[in-house]
Amino acid sequence: MNFWALNNSDEDKYIGFNHINLFCACFKLFGNGILTQVIFFKINGIMKKIKLLLFLLFFISACTKEEIVYVPATTADGTYFNLKVNGTNILLKNSYDKATLTPNKGNIVLFVDYGNGSNSPGYNKLYVVFDTSGKFIEAYQESMDISDSNYYIKYKNYRNFPANYFNINIVSFNESEKRLKFSIAGKLYADDANLESEFINLEGDFNMKYEGGMATIPPTFQFGGFDQHCTAKLSGTAWTALRELSQGEFTAEDPYKIEIKFPLAAGIGIYNLSPSGSSNYLRFAKFNTTTKVFDYYDVTGVVNQTYREFHGGGIYTFFGTFSFTASNPNNPSDVIQVTDGDFASYLHYN
Repeated sequence: MNFWALNNSDEDKYIGFNHINLFCACFKLFGNGILTQVIFFKINGIMKKIKLLLFLLFFISACTKEEIVYVPATTADGTYFNLKVNGTNILLKNSYDKATLTPNKGNIVLFVDYGNGSNSPGYNKLYVVFDTSGKFIEAYQESMDISDSNYYIKYKNYRNFPANYFNINIVSFNESEKRLKFSIAGKLYADDANLESEFINLEGDFNMKYEGGMATIPPTFQFGGFDQHCTAKLSGTAWTALRELSQGEFTAEDPYKIEIKFPLAAGIGIYNLSPSGSSNYLRFAKFNTTTKVFDYYDVTGVVNQTYREFHGGGIYTFFGTFSFTASNPNNPSDVIQVTDGDFASYLHYN
């Protein structure tokens, strides 16, 4: 479904002929007579004939080409699509260009297929994932350069505290009409761990319909091909990890990180957590937007390993629960109560 296909009858969707085209219109009306006169009119000098021929060829060529400037269209039901990449409007003017809004695993996926294989940057597939409350999940762009035959992920959102660097604003959500009005703004980076790496800047606003129904966000994702999860309440607020940055390191869209890493020799059982403890198999941290590193808190509480599953080749998934108090050692007033923790954590031992 392409709402942005334009035609010559839609006066508000294209810009017509320029001054050259005005001349062309006149030429089309009277050109045959003028051309006949030119053919039979005696012109002295070879140079004059050449100049006249070039003059006629230029305007005949101009008359055969219509210069259309595409602008985003708004349909009768109010649907519209406005997207800029690095300040350039993305125009869905080709048959293979498209934009869709699709529910997926409890989230919304904005998918935009755009680009031109005949020039840089080639074909592109943009994905922006978020939920209907405006929680940012992830964004990335796959690209295929002219010389390539396969798509690859070229740009991704910054991996640490991603919601701080990519904004989703839900203007309205009409579930009965399956319509979402929203805006996006943020950068995607060639190196998702480096804010100084090459990036593309995205900004846009949309009013689009989606197909299918919504569902509850599942707490499980995969790491190393195995289902993992980490959920808890942070000072009474539900927290769900969206990804595992590396083995046993869980993060969401916010600045917090929970690390759960058991040594291979640690069997099933309850392990105490304390600032000076030697068996702190769980750590809690918050991303510092000034220093661009995680600041670790002192933790006091317990982590309970209830089961571990062997996958072969030194690979395990540890299951269990936890509860603890996290205190910022540099700010005594910054204390977070973490309760109802539940996890499945992937670890690979050599």
